Amino acid sequence: MPFGEMTITLDDVSSILGIPISGAAVAHLGDDDDTNFELLVKYLGVTDEEATEQLHQYSDEYVSLSWLRAQFSNVSDTDSEEYIMYSAKAYLLYLLGCTLFVDKTGTRVQIVYLRLLRNLDSVAGYSWGSGCLACFYRQLGQALRSKAKQIAGYMTLLEAWVYEHMHGVVVPDHDLDYLEVQPHALRWIPRRDNGTTSVDVQKYRQRLNALNQTLQDL
Repeated sequence: MPFGEMTITLDDVSSILGIPISGAAVAHLGDDDDTNFELLVKYLGVTDEEATEQLHQYSDEYVSLSWLRAQFSNVSDTDSEEYIMYSAKAYLLYLLGCTLFVDKTGTRVQIVYLRLLRNLDSVAGYSWGSGCLACFYRQLGQALRSKAKQIAGYMTLLEAWVYEHMHGVVVPDHDLDYLEVQPHALRWIPRRDNGTTSVDVQKYRQRLNALNQTLQDL
């Protein structure tokens, strides 16, 4: 890939993450009157008191990932079909908060994403890849501000993209069990598992700085 074309594309999202890039738009679906309180009660089946407590803790916009895990992780086949459905939606909401739409805290997820999970039969029809990429670019824009110290978004996408396209800058370890039919992110062993040290990080920074100088000289 030429230097001038080095950017994360929808094709990258599809090949790296293996999630759909076509389908219905991932939007907040503000086409009804359900409040965040009503979303929690109606689609997760929690009590009014539990919903109120979570909303009070996170300014009416979020629920904590630890709360979702504690509330729904013990679901079993013997539970009612209704509770199993609640748990499935809670799990998907948890997954969105851990992966595609991670915020800077890494501990919570926006309740509004429940609007996308109300009908489980429709979940596979959304363009999750487009939503993920749009969210990531928005977070990149915010991270470029002079006072920004953190970045949100799905860092696995960025890490695997670097491995795929910046050969020689970062040299990751290959997973020998990887199969070509799997998403490309599984091709590499994550930094946290391959013994990367602070010395390695300094080397990566030096190589990136050298790459940046090359781009400026073109």
